[in-house]
Amino acid sequence: MGRDPEPQGPALGGAGLDLPHRGGEDEEEGGEGATQASTANPYTFEVESDRELTANFEPAAPTITGQPGDLRWNYGDESERTLSVDAVAPGYTLSYQWYRNGTKSTEGGTEVGGATGPTYKVPSGTRTGAGTYYYYCVVTNTKDGKTATAASGVAAVTVDKAPLTITTGSASKTYDGKALTNPDAKITGLVGGETAAVEATGSQTEAGSSPNIYAIEWDTAKEENYAVTEELGTLTVAPAGKCTVTFKDWDDTVLQSVEVAKGETPEFTGATPTRPPDGKYTYEFAGWEPEVAKVTGDATYRAKFAATLIPPPPEPAYRATSGGGSAYVEGTGVPLAFTFERTVDPEAAFAHFAGIEVDGRAVPEKSAAGSTNYTAVPGSVVVKLQPSYLETLSPGAHTITALFDDGDCLGNLMSARLDKLMLLSKAVDLLVGSCQFPLWSLEVLAGMSSQFGFPRKPCCHLVLYPGSFEVRDIFPSPCH
Repeated sequence: MGRDPEPQGPALGGAGLDLPHRGGEDEEEGGEGATQASTANPYTFEVESDRELTANFEPAAPTITGQPGDLRWNYGDESERTLSVDAVAPGYTLSYQWYRNGTKSTEGGTEVGGATGPTYKVPSGTRTGAGTYYYYCVVTNTKDGKTATAASGVAAVTVDKAPLTITTGSASKTYDGKALTNPDAKITGLVGGETAAVEATGSQTEAGSSPNIYAIEWDTAKEENYAVTEELGTLTVAPAGKCTVTFKDWDDTVLQSVEVAKGETPEFTGATPTRPPDGKYTYEFAGWEPEVAKVTGDATYRAKFAATLIPPPPEPAYRATSGGGSAYVEGTGVPLAFTFERTVDPEAAFAHFAGIEVDGRAVPEKSAAGSTNYTAVPGSVVVKLQPSYLETLSPGAHTITALFDDGDCLGNLMSARLDKLMLLSKAVDLLVGSCQFPLWSLEVLAGMSSQFGFPRKPCCHLVLYPGSFEVRDIFPSPCH
């Protein structure tokens, strides 16, 4: 069979449509009426004759780009929660339908009426009841009357039971042949105006004790929506001729209930009662109220406590621990170091450091020319005044003050800038005789004083005393 000429965009439904043409041996073997599949477009087409094609369009399924997440809350919580799904199918129209299921599956779910958007507001726990429900969304891609679908992941919506507490009262007496009861009963925790009735039904006739049980009648409230906690009282009947003695804590919690013969003094055998602090006072057990004495009938004793006022926390304070009385010698290039400590929580000192002042004027870390005036490092706070800054101070006594953001500032004296020529003349006068070792000194290595004109050896320490610029002593030291 001869090969047909290449198709030139055959007509389909009155519109021009360019379809891919494979050609070659496949076309010759297919012959007239053969069906060919496009490898680049989502449709197939049938060759009805040499020039007529019928296209079978198949839209692609949507792509789910955002899945609905799990939700959880308590029964009775009326706040709104929303499930959402994100899907894309460029160039097509998307529609949505949410489903509810009893299992975590996208099979066999029931359509949720009116839930036809990408988001769905889930009914509150009060409207659905406690339990776990599963939701998913089916997204449909529609094009030219044909559809393709994709299901989202399954979201678990869990409504936990609401907490409910049932409390009954306690009672005690000496045996008299009649039943002991206490009708006190209450129920707390019902939500949304729901109702239920509780009745204490416990009874104790013979000597002994038993819990004061109850009966509950569920009305508009449903038992399956509540997690019940019981706080049951105790019914205690003492043998005839004995008295029931009850020891209670500060909040009326029963600590111990014992039977004691008339004329005897009861004894509390439990752990020493305690009462937690309340932010203003601490409490220490101080005996019983009234005082324990020989019983003549049933008695109740309550723990009493001595209250102690909790003192306020101490205010932080700062002090200088080193550097006081330091002196700087002009031209030596040696910084002066000062250490400041915090009396409360010392490790926090550096975090509260805010800067320094010298003679009441703030000193920036950097000068206008960019040189460093001082450095500050932890431990607690160590401030080092740099030579470039010290050289700007006039000779004489100055005051350094460390500033903190949570306490008073602390002043520390220093002597700044000794004149090196004065120092040299006094040192020359003292380079004779034996040396003394004073208890306090600022030592300047004279052996490093080519700038002073001293010989390299012998090496000496110049001794400067606080409060004076005089060189009082000089003594030899090992040279390096």
